Amino acid sequence: MRSWWFFASFFFLLLIAGCGGGGSEGAQVADASIEEIGGNTLYGVSYDGSVLVGANGISSFIWTELSGLSLILGSDEGGTDISDDGQTMCGYSPSQGAFRWTSGVGTTFLGNVMGYDVSEAYGISGDGTIVAGQLKNIDDGITRAFQWIAGSGVVTLGTLPGGGNVYARGISSDGNVIVGFAMHSDDHFRAFRWTSGGGMLNLGLLSGDESSFATAASADGSVVVGYSRDPDSTKYRAFRWTNSGGMQQIGSGVWSMEALDVSDDGNTVIGIEWIGDSIGANRSWVWTASNGLKYLPVLAGDTFARKVSGNGRVIVGEAENASGNFVGVRWILN
Repeated sequence: MRSWWFFASFFFLLLIAGCGGGGSEGAQVADASIEEIGGNTLYGVSYDGSVLVGANGISSFIWTELSGLSLILGSDEGGTDISDDGQTMCGYSPSQGAFRWTSGVGTTFLGNVMGYDVSEAYGISGDGTIVAGQLKNIDDGITRAFQWIAGSGVVTLGTLPGGGNVYARGISSDGNVIVGFAMHSDDHFRAFRWTSGGGMLNLGLLSGDESSFATAASADGSVVVGYSRDPDSTKYRAFRWTNSGGMQQIGSGVWSMEALDVSDDGNTVIGIEWIGDSIGANRSWVWTASNGLKYLPVLAGDTFARKVSGNGRVIVGEAENASGNFVGVRWILN
């Protein structure tokens, strides 16, 4: 059984992205090992890959080489991201909202801005002092992205032209850049990059597409990754964005692909490729500036890569084993 926060994010992904054609692009398998860690999924990894966080049913755990797996959160609390040193985490509870957890203090709920009822946190800075997420008003459905800074509280980030809903999905390690997607005045989502000085920047679309979604940023926010979707909502393409080069496609575009995370230096991107009418990820992949796109090893079936360590060496997620169960795994790139 996968955790509630996995299903929430997973089916929202399907809703906004649709299902496209699948299969293999013929890329080589990456020179990497795959190891079963435990739980149902891993969703966070420290900078050097020595600390992993994941979920076992409806409980979150932390894992280290020395101590193994230890449960750290209650059944109503789901983690989403972890700091560089692995000692601070963010996430959300359906009943109490966004939170920040530290190994010394435990869980602290971040609170809401007046006028919003629900809060969810999706990204945390490298030092664990800044959190990014979203707020929602249940009555009218209005959703706004937020930034929380230790000692300052929650502030909203604004909107793109048209004033539509805004969703934060990632934050740079230095805490200065928040990325996600926002409804544009044409009633379609656009990937955005936000800074306190420059506000919300529309990152645009891949050629011929209608919507785009940013999922993660490099340490200084100069590289943003995500995916772009066609007008029929049947196909989506992974991208890597830079200020100088704009939005550039990753992969050939033959199959539907999403980029989900990027290393601190912006040169290692990980993601998934979807298959046919299945609701599962077919293959997980890693792209590097030097070697291009390669697929990650499997246990027995589908895989879902979620995060890459800041140093670009360790990837975590889940994989289907020979029994047909999904288990938390890590890949180590050689």
